Amino acid sequence: AAHSYLLHQSLSQDTLFEIVSETDSRKNLFLSEKTFKALLNKSPFILLGNRYILKYLQHLGFKTFHPIINEEYDNISNVFRRFDAALNEAEKLCKLPLDECAEKLSALEEICEYNYNHFLNTDWHFDVHKRIGEIVC
Repeated sequence: AAHSYLLHQSLSQDTLFEIVSETDSRKNLFLSEKTFKALLNKSPFILLGNRYILKYLQHLGFKTFHPIINEEYDNISNVFRRFDAALNEAEKLCKLPLDECAEKLSALEEICEYNYNHFLNTDWHFDVHKRIGEIVC
């Protein structure tokens, strides 16, 4: 995992934003190392995942990238339409001249820094035994 992270880190240093293709779990909101690598690299990203995955990130305390990136795609129920809308957002950014795209996305630096610190400074330990006990008892 560390090797994979270092490779990802070296590649993301030369990009303005990332497209994260999350693991498909169909029934549950699911985040993997793919999303967390982008967070740790302080990269803005467009997330291809379950419906409401961005709302789930916000629920976990992260900030997302609206209004610079239109995140309405998160609300689309049909997976093909959702991904198409998300990729259209990426295409809009890619069609901008490089310096204009960089300037536009530079407005997201504070959000990226916040997400990085939130990830590192939050206790992500989930006491499963305690939670099951609360539900069962």
